[in-house]
Amino acid sequence: FSLGYALALAWPLRRSLRAGGSLAERILLGVAMLIPAMQALRFFDQWLSPQPTASLLQFSALNLVYMGVNSLLPLLLSIGLLLMYNEAMHAELKDLARIDPLTGVNNRRALYEGLERRLARPAGRRKPLAALLIDVDYFKAINDVHGHAGGDKVLVELAASLASALRSQD
Repeated sequence: FSLGYALALAWPLRRSLRAGGSLAERILLGVAMLIPAMQALRFFDQWLSPQPTASLLQFSALNLVYMGVNSLLPLLLSIGLLLMYNEAMHAELKDLARIDPLTGVNNRRALYEGLERRLARPAGRRKPLAALLIDVDYFKAINDVHGHAGGDKVLVELAASLASALRSQD
């Protein structure tokens, strides 16, 4: 049962071993590997101890280590899960800072980050790059006549129209 539980926990976390894996995933993976290791130590304690265990109350050093580590497992799991939640919230906040909430279009920060990534590539791997800057003429007049809600509708429709004209790789 413990081995199955550990495998079920470790399988989705295996990608954390690659470069760029998160700290939270690595902590949870370590806990997942610790579970069967502690079970194996407990199982083989019978053959490692010099005399057979006569009583359930007999505490060997290995038994104390087993009990100590098992008491820490819920704490380590909680820390790992809290770190994963924190990483997810951080990623969401980063997306909120890069995407305009009204139109869903990348903003200036996203443009600069994309340019930095593109320019950081080696010269041989760079591909042609284009950027589109649009100025909506007389937009202030639209806001004055139709209010900010009307101006927002114009921006949303403009963004949707442009997005439908783009290719998937654009």
